[in-house]
Amino acid sequence: MGAGKVGFQIADILAKEGHNLTIIENEKEKVEQAQEKIDAMVIYGDGASEEILLSAGIAKADLFIAATNRDEVNILGCLLAKEYEVTYKIARIRNMGYSKAIGKINPEKLGIDFLINPRNVLSNEICNLVTYLNANDAAEFANGEVVFISYTITKDNPIAGFRINEFVTMAHGVGFVIMSIRRDGEIFIPKGNDLIKPNDVVSIVCCKKDHTYIKHSFGFNGDKAKKVFILGAGEIGVEVAKRLTARKYTVTLIDHNPIQCERASQMLPDNVLILCSDNTDAETLKAEGLDHADIFIAVTDNDQTNILGSLLARSSGVKKAFTVVNKPDLLNLAKSLDMNTLVNPRLATASAILKCIRGEMVLNIAKLNFNDAEVIEFKIPDSSPIIDVPMKDLPMPKGVKVGAILRKNGKLVIPSGDDIFKAEDNVITMCLADVIPKAKEFFS
Repeated sequence: MGAGKVGFQIADILAKEGHNLTIIENEKEKVEQAQEKIDAMVIYGDGASEEILLSAGIAKADLFIAATNRDEVNILGCLLAKEYEVTYKIARIRNMGYSKAIGKINPEKLGIDFLINPRNVLSNEICNLVTYLNANDAAEFANGEVVFISYTITKDNPIAGFRINEFVTMAHGVGFVIMSIRRDGEIFIPKGNDLIKPNDVVSIVCCKKDHTYIKHSFGFNGDKAKKVFILGAGEIGVEVAKRLTARKYTVTLIDHNPIQCERASQMLPDNVLILCSDNTDAETLKAEGLDHADIFIAVTDNDQTNILGSLLARSSGVKKAFTVVNKPDLLNLAKSLDMNTLVNPRLATASAILKCIRGEMVLNIAKLNFNDAEVIEFKIPDSSPIIDVPMKDLPMPKGVKVGAILRKNGKLVIPSGDDIFKAEDNVITMCLADVIPKAKEFFS
């Protein structure tokens, strides 16, 4: 229900995976777009209407996703889906107040099996990326024991010009797997004799305890960040400021809206500096120490403001900028600029929803910024035919790479071709977008 940015993204993914899908949307332009681009039945109407839901087949549905931009409609849709005994109901609830209230009264009473708050999801992603400061993408798996992380290879990086197998040998026994290389906008899963070139984005899976060694040994480390500027004092900006302050960062929060600034001052500790100023006033920002900042985070509701703010920060010498960009056309533009790390709320929310609906054998998902691959953590079922067979002898789908295995007993394995899968293993994989259905079938 809902074919906006998030709903369209989820529907497109599910349709490509072969699901029998019906979309309900009350804006004709979005209906036409969905009909043109997604292999699904698309119904024009209000998802809060029982008549519309019945015409969409709610009585026979296994899964109901309420992803409109109206929280009340999403809640009502889940209530109606509950009445028709839909197995799983997922609601996207944007209002933080609603999310907290629903959590107190038990979401299942409202027919909600999984509640997704986009602002909370986005705040988690931003704070996680700040933790891995120099990374393009970062996510933790296997209960936080495994890190997936990607870095851009600069021309003076010590591994530029080496082959993959040479890079692995240089690690002196520290286990990691190079999952993918993005080169000239295209992603591929490399082989041992592939060269690592300047400007490549190399993705790695390693044990979290080994990440510091890998980062320092291969030129991915930077100075420890201490000072953070956040552009935008909305709910996301305030939440990120709160979390980073708790982690001992020095935080400055900037917004042009005096009401937003006043609200933020009431919610944040006194050691957060709040500036009420034009978001992109270069002189004011520099006067407040922007040129000495380590990190700039742009989280306003306006993509253009975020992009301009990050460009200003980068030109002022800020080491790392995180930029929230919603619109696909501006996202493509921003990728061509010196923007460091882009954060897309639509992809972050889609990842959270996909984690809920991919089934009990999928434990965690991270979608990459370019939306052409996913990092997926699978659980191997007891009945799987791939158990006890060396990985080198398995018909692994092309476009799938295994990075780590967490055994049932807690042992972590960075695998080679001789390793085997066991029942109830957690397996962290990189899957190119077009082979995800095959990967799900292979690991099931």
